[in-house]
Amino acid sequence: MKPFKFKLEGLLKLRKFKEDVQKVELGKIIKEINQLKEEIVVIKKEIGEGYKSQEAILEEETSGRLLYFYPFYIEGKWEHIKYREKKIDALEKRLKVEMEKMAQIMADLKVIESLKDKKMNEYKKELTRKEYEKIDELMIQKGNRKAS
Repeated sequence: MKPFKFKLEGLLKLRKFKEDVQKVELGKIIKEINQLKEEIVVIKKEIGEGYKSQEAILEEETSGRLLYFYPFYIEGKWEHIKYREKKIDALEKRLKVEMEKMAQIMADLKVIESLKDKKMNEYKKELTRKEYEKIDELMIQKGNRKAS
């Protein structure tokens, strides 16, 4: 009997490739979200350092122009945080959409894989049935030799 060959093997490979591409895309989005969150932590640390620097300058004699800088500096840092948070929100929405796509891709892949498993089981059953037929045939021939 000829070896098992699944007719939709090309389609199965294509679906697996789509799944791999989608996983990479999800990884990129998650990586970008994590980088933005890390940047927010760094910016908040810089804001704290800005406040400490302002307090240190106030302990010495300084000009008013130098003190005028700090509110703008801190406000700018908060704007950077807001921008990154908006970007994170947009990425999380995109991540949700991509996760839904991933679920559909995985479902499509599962259908093809289950079909392949079903066909493989049918092939194995047929192979086993043919082997038993050959064994029965040999047993009948062996019995006929003894009888003659």
